[in-house]
Amino acid sequence: MNRLSENDFYLNEVSGSDEVPELPTTQSQHFWVEALRDNGHQVTVERYTDSQLVSPQRRAAFDRKLKGLTSLGFAAYRKGSRSIPQRLNPEIRARNERIVSNAIAADPELVLITGGYTQLFPHTIERIKAVTGATIAGTCGVGPFDYSNACEREIAVKYYDFAFTNTSHRTQAWRALGVNAVQLPVSGCAPAFAKAVKETDERFTADVSFVGQPYPRRVMYFEQLPDVDVALYGPGWDETPLAEYHRGEAWGKERIKAIYNSKISLNVHHRCSGYGGNMRLFEIPVAGTMQIVDTYDPDWYEEGDEIVSVETPEEMRDTVEYYLNNDEKRNRIAEQGHERAKRDHNYHQRMEQLVSIVANDGGVPDGVVDTKYIEKYAATPHWSDPVK
Repeated sequence: MNRLSENDFYLNEVSGSDEVPELPTTQSQHFWVEALRDNGHQVTVERYTDSQLVSPQRRAAFDRKLKGLTSLGFAAYRKGSRSIPQRLNPEIRARNERIVSNAIAADPELVLITGGYTQLFPHTIERIKAVTGATIAGTCGVGPFDYSNACEREIAVKYYDFAFTNTSHRTQAWRALGVNAVQLPVSGCAPAFAKAVKETDERFTADVSFVGQPYPRRVMYFEQLPDVDVALYGPGWDETPLAEYHRGEAWGKERIKAIYNSKISLNVHHRCSGYGGNMRLFEIPVAGTMQIVDTYDPDWYEEGDEIVSVETPEEMRDTVEYYLNNDEKRNRIAEQGHERAKRDHNYHQRMEQLVSIVANDGGVPDGVVDTKYIEKYAATPHWSDPVK
C-alpha cells in the first residue's frame, strides 16, 4: 500500500493550497485548539517551526527536493545547516521576532507552549511575558533530567507559571527544578472525529494492528507475536525483521481506520514515555478496538475491564492469542474502554481542566527545590538567546 509519511501528509496539505492548515490532525494540538474554541475560548495558533523568510509552499517544495538526496548528500546538508548558531541564524531570528509581534498583537491571557522546541529563544518568552503579562504554561512530555533539551529546561525554569505533565514521576522531576508542575495528561481523544471516520475498509482489516515507529523495544515485543494477521503502519518497519507485516503508513483519518478495522490494537510506548500517556492510549479505545498496552496510569482505566496490560513480549504474545480466541471478552473490553475514553479522556474535558487549573492558580507551589539544579539550568546568558 502506498502511503504518505507524516511530513508528506502535512506538505501535501500546504504545497497545493494558498491556505496553510493551522495544525494537521496527526498532532494532538489540532484537537486542543478545536476543543478550546468549542469551549468558547479565542485561540491564536503560532507555529514556531514555520518558515518566516520563505512561504510554506516554497518550503514544502524544497523539502520534497531534499527527499531526493542520497543519505550522504542529506547528511552534508544537515551538517551545514546546523553549523550556523541558532542565535545567528537569520531565519530562526525572524521567526522569533514574528512570534513576539503576533503575541503582543493578540494580547493573550494565557500562552500555552508545546513541542520539543529548540528554535524558540528564552528571550522571546521573556519579552512576551513582560509586555502582555500573560500566564505562561507549557506541556512537558519528557523529564528535565533525561529527554528534554537545554532550551526546554531554561524556558520552563525561568518563565513557566505552570507545566503540565502526563505522569507523577515527571511532575516530581520538574518540581525538583522549582517548576510549578501539575499532573494532567494532555493526550486524549476526539470522539466526534473518530466517529466520523470509522468505517469498514478491507485495506485495513487485520487481527492485530500497531500504528507508530519501529523503536527497538517495539520490535522486541512484536517479534514474539503469534502467527496471526498483523498489520504494522509507520515509517521504517520495512527495514526491520517484521517487514512482511508492514502495510505502509496511516496518518490522520487513516490512522483511526487502521485501528478500527483490527480486532486488537497494540500500544508499546517509547522509552521516554515509560509510564504511559501517548495519543494511542486514548485513540485506540475511542476507535472501538480493544487495546493491549505495556503501561498506563491505573487512574485512567480499569485493568481487565477497559484495557489489558502486559509486562513482557511473551505475555503480550499469550494475551493476544487468548483474546483473539475469546470474541465476547474482547468485544466487551473494547466497548467498555470506548465508553471510558469518550467520557473521561476527551480533549474538550482536558482543555477545560487545564484552563480551570490556570484560572484558579491550581498548581503546587510547595514543590521540592534543589538550588544546584536551578543554578545549572537557569544560568544566563544561554546559547539560544538572540544577539542584542
